[in-house]
Amino acid sequence: YFSTQPNPSLVDQETGQPGRKIQLIDAATLGGASNAATKWSYPLEGTVDKWGIKGLTSSKANDIFERVARVIKPAQPPPDLRQDYTKEALEAFSKFNYTIKDKQV
Repeated sequence: YFSTQPNPSLVDQETGQPGRKIQLIDAATLGGASNAATKWSYPLEGTVDKWGIKGLTSSKANDIFERVARVIKPAQPPPDLRQDYTKEALEAFSKFNYTIKDKQV
């Protein structure tokens, strides 16, 4: 787990100021751990109640997150896991006109 950078759109519950951080599970994937599909986080206790979504409470949100987690089973991969999709990634980037500076892999 690691803390994100402060998000100015979220209020820090301790200070009441913009810039809340959340805890995320880090992972190793194509595109690096910044790939949104590899992040799984739970809202801080009590924060959902302040999101302003009618009928959504921290308790209900936690139940939803737990239910989803049982289905998708988020987990941190073993530290030695290294999948090599370099060739496929370069082909995909080229297909969509991304500039590749060094094609030697």
